[in-house]
Amino acid sequence: MPRKSTATILKEMLDHKERGKESYRAAGRLEEQLVANLKPGEIVKLKDGREFELVDKFAKDVKVFQPTYVSRYTFEERKGKR
Repeated sequence: MPRKSTATILKEMLDHKERGKESYRAAGRLEEQLVANLKPGEIVKLKDGREFELVDKFAKDVKVFQPTYVSRYTFEERKGKR
């Protein structure tokens, strides 16, 4: 099997990163829709048996230190639900 050139490998890496950015942006838009339609503590059940709870990460603290941009909400899988 012929070795790929460094430029080819770099191009493939950049392409993967760009697709990742696009997927991350799409996931963010979907998350915004979910958060707009749910309240913290609500459970979403998937057909495969998993359950996720909308968690407000800032519910207990008025201020939090984060050196980067962070989402207020997250979906946490409920353990033992499968």
